[in-house]
Amino acid sequence: MKRGAWLAMVLWACAAGAFAAGKDEARKQAESSMLVTGTVDIDAEGRVERHALDKPEALPPAVVELVDRHAPGWRFEPVAVDGKPVKARAKMSLRLVATKLADDAFQLRIRSGVFGGDGTVAREQQVTSAQMRPPEYPPAAYWAGVQGTVYLVLRIGRDGKVEDSFAEQVNLTVVGTDKQMRSGREALAGAAMKAARRWRFVPPRVGSEADAEFWSVRVPVEFTLADSVGSRRGKYGQWDTYVPGPRQTAPWLLEELNASDSPDSYAANGVHPVGEGLRLLTPLGDG
Repeated sequence: MKRGAWLAMVLWACAAGAFAAGKDEARKQAESSMLVTGTVDIDAEGRVERHALDKPEALPPAVVELVDRHAPGWRFEPVAVDGKPVKARAKMSLRLVATKLADDAFQLRIRSGVFGGDGTVAREQQVTSAQMRPPEYPPAAYWAGVQGTVYLVLRIGRDGKVEDSFAEQVNLTVVGTDKQMRSGREALAGAAMKAARRWRFVPPRVGSEADAEFWSVRVPVEFTLADSVGSRRGKYGQWDTYVPGPRQTAPWLLEELNASDSPDSYAANGVHPVGEGLRLLTPLGDG
Protein backbone atom coordinates (compact mmCIF):
# COMPACT_ATOMS: atom_id res chain seq x y z
CA MET A 1 0.00 0.00 0.00
CA LYS A 2 1.31 3.44 -0.86
CA ARG A 3 1.97 5.39 2.31
CA GLY A 4 -0.22 8.48 2.68
CA ALA A 5 -2.83 7.37 0.15
CA TRP A 6 -5.75 8.56 2.27
CA LEU A 7 -4.43 12.04 2.98
CA ALA A 8 -6.37 14.96 1.55
CA MET A 9 -3.31 17.23 1.75
CA VAL A 10 -0.13 17.80 3.71
CA LEU A 11 -0.30 20.97 5.78
CA TRP A 12 3.16 22.41 5.33
CA ALA A 13 3.06 25.92 3.87
CA CYS A 14 3.71 29.51 4.78
CA ALA A 15 0.92 31.43 6.48
CA ALA A 16 -0.10 33.23 3.29
CA GLY A 17 -0.53 30.03 1.30
CA ALA A 18 -1.56 27.55 3.94
CA PHE A 19 -5.25 27.96 3.24
CA ALA A 20 -5.09 28.10 -0.57
CA ALA A 21 -5.71 24.40 -1.22
CA GLY A 22 -7.62 21.51 0.26
CA LYS A 23 -11.12 20.93 1.47
CA ASP A 24 -13.25 23.78 2.78
CA GLU A 25 -13.61 22.01 6.09
CA ALA A 26 -9.85 21.58 6.37
CA ARG A 27 -9.35 25.29 5.71
CA LYS A 28 -11.70 26.05 8.58
CA GLN A 29 -9.82 23.81 11.00
CA ALA A 30 -6.22 24.47 10.01
CA GLU A 31 -4.24 27.23 11.61
CA SER A 32 -0.79 28.67 11.10
CA SER A 33 1.24 29.52 14.15
CA MET A 34 4.72 30.29 15.33
CA LEU A 35 6.54 29.71 18.60
CA VAL A 36 8.78 32.61 19.60
CA THR A 37 11.03 32.82 22.65
CA GLY A 38 12.80 35.47 24.66
CA THR A 39 12.99 36.96 28.15
CA VAL A 40 10.93 39.35 30.24
CA ASP A 41 12.02 41.45 33.24
CA ILE A 42 9.47 42.63 35.80
CA ASP A 43 9.72 45.07 38.67
CA ALA A 44 8.69 44.45 42.27
CA GLU A 45 5.07 45.34 41.44
CA GLY A 46 4.85 42.91 38.51
CA ARG A 47 5.13 45.48 35.73
CA VAL A 48 7.26 44.78 32.68
CA GLU A 49 10.51 46.74 32.73
CA ARG A 50 12.03 45.13 29.66
CA HIS A 51 11.41 42.34 27.20
CA ALA A 52 13.60 40.86 24.51
CA LEU A 53 12.91 38.41 21.70
CA ASP A 54 15.47 35.80 20.68
CA LYS A 55 16.82 36.40 17.18
CA PRO A 56 14.33 39.13 16.20
CA GLU A 57 16.03 39.37 12.81
CA ALA A 58 14.75 35.86 12.03
CA LEU A 59 11.13 36.76 12.81
CA PRO A 60 8.55 38.41 10.52
CA PRO A 61 8.33 42.17 11.26
CA ALA A 62 4.62 41.83 12.12
CA VAL A 63 5.46 39.31 14.85
CA VAL A 64 8.11 41.55 16.40
CA GLU A 65 5.78 44.56 16.23
CA LEU A 66 2.91 42.67 17.89
CA VAL A 67 5.01 41.49 20.83
CA ASP A 68 6.68 44.89 21.23
CA ARG A 69 3.28 46.55 21.28
CA HIS A 70 1.68 44.33 23.93
CA ALA A 71 4.52 43.22 26.22
CA PRO A 72 4.91 46.59 28.02
CA GLY A 73 1.27 46.35 29.14
CA TRP A 74 1.51 42.90 30.68
CA ARG A 75 1.13 42.65 34.45
CA PHE A 76 2.32 39.68 36.50
CA GLU A 77 1.75 38.50 40.03
CA PRO A 78 4.68 40.01 41.96
CA VAL A 79 7.51 37.70 42.94
CA ALA A 80 8.35 37.59 46.64
CA VAL A 81 11.52 36.40 48.34
CA ASP A 82 11.34 36.00 52.11
CA GLY A 83 8.03 37.86 52.01
CA LYS A 84 9.39 40.89 50.15
CA PRO A 85 8.54 41.74 46.50
CA VAL A 86 11.57 41.64 44.22
CA LYS A 87 12.46 42.15 40.59
CA ALA A 88 12.56 39.02 38.46
CA ARG A 89 13.55 37.76 35.04
CA ALA A 90 11.91 34.86 33.24
CA LYS A 91 12.23 33.07 29.95
CA MET A 92 9.14 33.49 27.80
CA SER A 93 7.70 31.24 25.15
CA LEU A 94 4.80 32.61 23.10
CA ARG A 95 2.48 30.88 20.64
CA LEU A 96 1.31 33.32 17.93
CA VAL A 97 -1.53 32.34 15.62
CA ALA A 98 -2.48 33.74 12.20
CA THR A 99 -6.20 33.41 11.48
CA LYS A 100 -7.46 33.80 7.92
CA LEU A 101 -9.99 36.56 7.32
CA ALA A 102 -11.69 37.60 4.11
CA ASP A 103 -9.73 38.53 0.96
CA ASP A 104 -6.62 36.58 1.98
CA ALA A 105 -6.06 38.84 4.99
CA PHE A 106 -4.85 37.42 8.30
CA GLN A 107 -5.31 38.42 11.91
CA LEU A 108 -2.29 37.83 14.12
CA ARG A 109 -2.67 37.28 17.86
CA ILE A 110 -0.70 36.00 20.83
CA ARG A 111 -2.79 33.03 21.88
CA SER A 112 -0.80 31.68 24.80
CA GLY A 113 2.46 31.98 26.64
CA VAL A 114 4.56 30.54 29.43
CA PHE A 115 7.01 32.52 31.51
CA GLY A 116 9.42 30.11 33.13
CA GLY A 117 12.61 30.37 35.15
CA ASP A 118 15.63 32.50 34.37
CA GLY A 119 17.83 29.51 33.59
CA THR A 120 19.87 29.85 36.77
CA VAL A 121 18.04 27.17 38.78
CA ALA A 122 20.43 24.33 39.55
CA ARG A 123 19.66 20.88 38.13
CA GLU A 124 19.40 19.56 41.68
CA GLN A 125 16.35 21.79 42.23
CA GLN A 126 14.29 20.60 39.26
CA VAL A 127 13.03 17.46 37.60
CA THR A 128 15.51 16.25 34.98
CA SER A 129 15.43 13.36 32.55
CA ALA A 130 17.37 10.18 33.25
CA GLN A 131 16.14 7.92 30.44
CA MET A 132 13.71 8.93 27.70
CA ARG A 133 13.74 6.48 24.82
CA PRO A 134 11.73 7.91 21.90
CA PRO A 135 8.42 6.22 21.08
CA GLU A 136 8.09 3.83 18.17
CA TYR A 137 6.11 5.13 15.21
CA PRO A 138 2.72 3.36 15.19
CA PRO A 139 2.76 1.16 12.04
CA ALA A 140 -0.73 2.14 10.91
CA ALA A 141 0.06 5.83 11.35
CA TYR A 142 3.35 5.40 9.52
CA TRP A 143 1.81 3.77 6.47
CA ALA A 144 -1.00 6.34 6.43
CA GLY A 145 1.51 9.20 6.59
CA VAL A 146 0.11 10.58 9.84
CA GLN A 147 2.34 13.22 11.42
CA GLY A 148 1.89 15.55 14.35
CA THR A 149 2.83 16.56 17.88
CA VAL A 150 1.53 14.96 21.07
CA TYR A 151 1.59 17.26 24.09
CA LEU A 152 2.05 15.01 27.11
CA VAL A 153 1.81 15.93 30.76
CA LEU A 154 3.41 13.46 33.17
CA ARG A 155 3.06 12.89 36.87
CA ILE A 156 6.47 11.95 38.28
CA GLY A 157 6.67 10.04 41.56
CA ARG A 158 9.35 10.33 44.20
CA ASP A 159 11.13 7.29 42.76
CA GLY A 160 11.50 9.06 39.40
CA LYS A 161 9.01 6.79 37.65
CA VAL A 162 6.01 8.03 35.65
CA GLU A 163 2.94 7.51 37.82
CA ASP A 164 0.48 8.79 35.23
CA SER A 165 0.50 10.29 31.75
CA PHE A 166 -2.08 12.30 29.84
CA ALA A 167 -2.24 13.59 26.26
CA GLU A 168 -3.48 17.17 26.61
CA GLN A 169 -3.57 17.83 22.88
CA VAL A 170 -2.56 16.24 19.57
CA ASN A 171 -1.99 18.53 16.58
CA LEU A 172 -1.81 16.89 13.15
CA THR A 173 -0.03 18.20 10.08
CA VAL A 174 -2.21 16.17 7.72
CA VAL A 175 -5.91 16.16 6.93
CA GLY A 176 -8.30 13.27 6.37
CA THR A 177 -11.85 12.45 7.32
CA ASP A 178 -12.99 13.04 10.90
CA LYS A 179 -12.68 9.31 11.59
CA GLN A 180 -9.18 9.12 10.09
CA MET A 181 -7.94 12.11 12.03
CA ARG A 182 -9.43 10.84 15.28
CA SER A 183 -7.77 7.49 14.67
CA GLY A 184 -4.46 9.21 13.85
CA ARG A 185 -4.54 11.27 17.03
CA GLU A 186 -5.32 8.20 19.13
CA ALA A 187 -2.47 6.25 17.51
CA LEU A 188 0.14 8.95 18.12
CA ALA A 189 -1.07 9.66 21.66
CA GLY A 190 -1.09 5.96 22.51
CA ALA A 191 2.47 5.48 21.26
CA ALA A 192 3.72 8.54 23.17
CA MET A 193 2.09 7.46 26.43
CA LYS A 194 3.33 3.88 26.04
CA ALA A 195 6.89 5.15 25.70
CA ALA A 196 6.44 7.57 28.61
CA ARG A 197 5.58 4.74 30.99
CA ARG A 198 9.17 3.50 30.58
CA TRP A 199 10.81 6.89 31.03
CA ARG A 200 12.76 7.69 34.18
CA PHE A 201 13.46 11.05 35.79
CA VAL A 202 15.60 12.46 38.58
CA PRO A 203 13.46 14.35 41.13
CA PRO A 204 14.66 17.58 42.79
CA ARG A 205 17.12 16.82 45.58
CA VAL A 206 17.23 20.27 47.17
CA GLY A 207 15.10 23.42 47.18
CA SER A 208 11.45 24.18 47.85
CA GLU A 209 10.17 21.38 45.59
CA ALA A 210 12.30 18.58 47.00
CA ASP A 211 9.65 17.40 49.49
CA ALA A 212 6.69 17.35 47.07
CA GLU A 213 4.61 14.17 46.81
CA PHE A 214 4.94 14.27 43.01
CA TRP A 215 5.96 16.59 40.19
CA SER A 216 4.22 17.44 36.91
CA VAL A 217 6.14 18.04 33.69
CA ARG A 218 5.18 18.60 30.08
CA VAL A 219 6.93 16.78 27.25
CA PRO A 220 5.91 17.59 23.65
CA VAL A 221 6.60 14.58 21.39
CA GLU A 222 6.91 15.03 17.64
CA PHE A 223 6.10 12.34 15.09
CA THR A 224 7.64 13.35 11.75
CA LEU A 225 8.43 11.21 8.72
CA ALA A 226 11.94 11.90 7.45
CA ASP A 227 11.00 11.69 3.77
CA SER A 228 8.04 14.05 4.00
CA VAL A 229 7.58 17.75 3.43
CA GLY A 230 6.83 18.01 7.16
CA SER A 231 10.34 16.91 8.07
CA ARG A 232 11.52 20.43 7.21
CA ARG A 233 9.57 21.95 10.08
CA GLY A 234 10.98 23.48 13.18
CA LYS A 235 13.10 26.42 11.96
CA TYR A 236 12.81 29.40 14.26
CA GLY A 237 10.77 32.17 12.67
CA GLN A 238 8.83 29.90 10.29
CA TRP A 239 5.11 29.30 10.37
CA ASP A 240 3.83 25.86 11.30
CA THR A 241 0.50 24.86 9.77
CA TYR A 242 -1.56 22.11 11.34
CA VAL A 243 -5.01 21.04 12.49
CA PRO A 244 -5.20 21.49 16.27
CA GLY A 245 -6.79 18.71 18.26
CA PRO A 246 -9.20 19.13 21.17
CA ARG A 247 -7.49 20.37 24.31
CA GLN A 248 -8.01 18.45 27.54
CA THR A 249 -6.62 18.94 31.03
CA ALA A 250 -5.07 16.25 33.19
CA PRO A 251 -7.29 15.74 36.27
CA TRP A 252 -4.49 16.41 38.73
CA LEU A 253 -3.62 19.80 37.13
CA LEU A 254 -6.93 21.60 37.58
CA GLU A 255 -5.58 23.95 40.26
CA GLU A 256 -2.08 24.44 38.85
CA LEU A 257 -2.58 26.06 35.45
CA ASN A 258 -1.99 29.71 34.63
CA ALA A 259 -4.66 31.43 32.55
CA SER A 260 -2.18 32.02 29.69
CA ASP A 261 -0.81 28.48 29.84
CA SER A 262 -1.24 26.13 26.90
CA PRO A 263 0.44 22.84 25.95
CA ASP A 264 1.63 24.13 22.57
CA SER A 265 3.48 27.06 24.15
CA TYR A 266 6.32 24.71 25.03
CA ALA A 267 9.24 23.87 22.76
CA ALA A 268 9.17 20.33 21.43
CA ASN A 269 11.14 17.45 22.91
CA GLY A 270 12.03 19.14 26.19
CA VAL A 271 11.06 18.55 29.82
CA HIS A 272 9.09 21.52 31.16
CA PRO A 273 7.84 21.87 34.77
CA VAL A 274 4.14 22.67 35.17
CA GLY A 275 2.87 25.42 37.44
CA GLU A 276 6.20 27.23 37.83
CA GLY A 277 7.29 30.63 36.60
CA LEU A 278 5.56 34.00 36.49
CA ARG A 279 1.78 34.17 36.63
CA LEU A 280 0.29 36.56 34.06
CA LEU A 281 -2.67 38.64 35.30
CA THR A 282 -3.59 40.47 32.07
CA PRO A 283 -4.47 39.37 28.51
CA LEU A 284 -1.59 38.66 26.14
CA GLY A 285 -3.03 40.78 23.32
CA ASP A 286 -4.48 40.48 19.83
CA GLY A 287 -3.37 41.97 16.54
